[in-house]
Amino acid sequence: MSPVPVGVARSINIVVVKMFSKTYLLLVLFLLPFVVEAKSRVEGFIAEHPFIFILFLLGGSAVLVVLILIPTYLMQKFGKESREYRKREILKDIPKEKVNGVHLPPATIYFIGKNQQKIERRELPQDREFLIGRGAINCDLTIKDKRVSWEHAKIRPEEEGYILYDLASNSGVKVNGRKVLKKKLENGDKIKIGRHTILFECLPKDAEERRKHLRISVPLECAILSKPDESFSGVTRDISLGGVKFEVHIRIPLESVLEYQISFDATTIEGLGVVRWIKPILPDKKRYLVGMEFLELSEKAKKKLEQLIIQQITEEE
Repeated sequence: MSPVPVGVARSINIVVVKMFSKTYLLLVLFLLPFVVEAKSRVEGFIAEHPFIFILFLLGGSAVLVVLILIPTYLMQKFGKESREYRKREILKDIPKEKVNGVHLPPATIYFIGKNQQKIERRELPQDREFLIGRGAINCDLTIKDKRVSWEHAKIRPEEEGYILYDLASNSGVKVNGRKVLKKKLENGDKIKIGRHTILFECLPKDAEERRKHLRISVPLECAILSKPDESFSGVTRDISLGGVKFEVHIRIPLESVLEYQISFDATTIEGLGVVRWIKPILPDKKRYLVGMEFLELSEKAKKKLEQLIIQQITEEE
């Protein structure tokens, strides 16, 4: 079949365009009276029934919004952006194999209930994962809270330390106020799950800093975390980067988590600590000597303590 000459094709194209333009013009002229009449009727209807017209606009807007939201909802529920899809994507990157050949220092968590009326102490295993969630069968720590997923998070011992993983939970996991998916835990970290707090404690392998202490007598204010209204005062005997030894006139239960505040010079140290030992001061059994280990120590307070300790060691030498 021979091709159509360029000139013929161009002529056909011009004829078609002209026919389409004339047809379009005739169609507009034919419909113009109906458009004008419809416009006048709409204006008359609005003038006579303004409230009905407003309701009609609101109803049409609502229908339009629904038509837009339904496809979005379906995409989120069944598409690649669905929660289940994101959960699978997150979980596939989390290690699930058994823990072997890991040597870490002992670690402990303190589970504090939402009203701070109950504190549970749990030692973390070094040869397996520690699962946290709402499930009562599989979880090592069960939290009865609808905001907590059945398998919400886990702490896994690895070569670099104890690693916290968020198991694609619905409400997420926070460490020290920041949302995380994976975090190497440090001594004193605060883990927030739902409305509950978990304190992480891991003693350093090198305890040299604990042998360096500052003998100082300054006021100390404390309150048991589970009983914040019951505060008491004491006086420090010595203090180190790891904890403080102090005198009080009441007996404090072992492993109690305390909110403390120590004031010396122009610095105030405050945070959380745990009672490691307590013994009466003989012969006066109404006074007790308490050993508290810091769970929290700010960088500013730590630097101040280091300066005072170094100053004292220099003076002794």
